[in-house]
Amino acid sequence: MSEETIFKAGQAIGPYRIVRHIGCGGMGEVYEVEHESLGVHYALKVFAYRGEKSWTMLRAKFIEEGQVLARLRHPNLVRVFDLSMDGATGVAYYAMDLVLYKDGNPYTLSDVDRSSVSEDHLFIWFRDLCNALDYIHSQGVVHRDVKLNNILLN
Repeated sequence: MSEETIFKAGQAIGPYRIVRHIGCGGMGEVYEVEHESLGVHYALKVFAYRGEKSWTMLRAKFIEEGQVLARLRHPNLVRVFDLSMDGATGVAYYAMDLVLYKDGNPYTLSDVDRSSVSEDHLFIWFRDLCNALDYIHSQGVVHRDVKLNNILLN
């Protein structure tokens, strides 16, 4: 994924206005957005694959990912609220909980200096991760990308 983003602050995607770009991954970019009529902030994951593999197949997988996440309800998982396509650009997206740390920025376990974290905190984070994975497995879903960058802290 390149450093270039698809959308810039102020642009609209469906009913959402881009506030800022907050991350990217293999198939998508994540933005902090504000729902234009509700005034609520969400994280919006936008399909943004730029690789060599089948674009159509991966876009379908992106949409399926949003559908699966929307069905899951657990305190240690982000909730998906909306899945749609932007009418102007045709870009697929889904809106989900925005998880920010107390300073207003998103943090993952990869951002933490683990040498300065107590064993108690590590145990709590590990327990919460195991509970979330146990739940999604009980729903017939396998998380195929468990890594430090995918574990959000708040």
